[in-house]
Amino acid sequence: ENIKLGLIVKGSSKEDMEKSIDKIALDLNIKHVLDKYPAEISGGEKQRTALARALVLNSDLLLMDEPSSALDSINKENFQNILCKIQEQYNMSYIIVTHNIEEAVILGKKIAIMIDGEIKEIINNPYYGQGEARKNYNFFDKCNEIRTILERLGDGTYDKI
Repeated sequence: ENIKLGLIVKGSSKEDMEKSIDKIALDLNIKHVLDKYPAEISGGEKQRTALARALVLNSDLLLMDEPSSALDSINKENFQNILCKIQEQYNMSYIIVTHNIEEAVILGKKIAIMIDGEIKEIINNPYYGQGEARKNYNFFDKCNEIRTILERLGDGTYDKI
């Protein structure tokens, strides 16, 4: 019912709703929670349900603010991998606001560094969508490059990346 809400508002047919929800639930591995209440599912399942609610509307752009901040490290990595897969599969753009440098390096094709609400630098990122990159020293070099830029541009603190 939670995922269906936007489709109801749009006036979609029951058949179209069921088809869309079934496909997205399968893509996000949440078919097993479709008949459960929010209190009965895990944090990762809640995050994927929220993502499903947005995906069924077929938007061109998805804006997420700290989408995996409430997840433990394993579920965070799984969710990040799902986001990359979904972005390619649904050919949608997304903007993610995060304070987590590693998350920015996995999820950002381009990484914009903001200081005091202003974009100070935009970095091209070769590690976008490469979940396995987390095991690569070059990944950590890219994370350290961003840390160095943050230190150079700021006072040791930063807004968002």
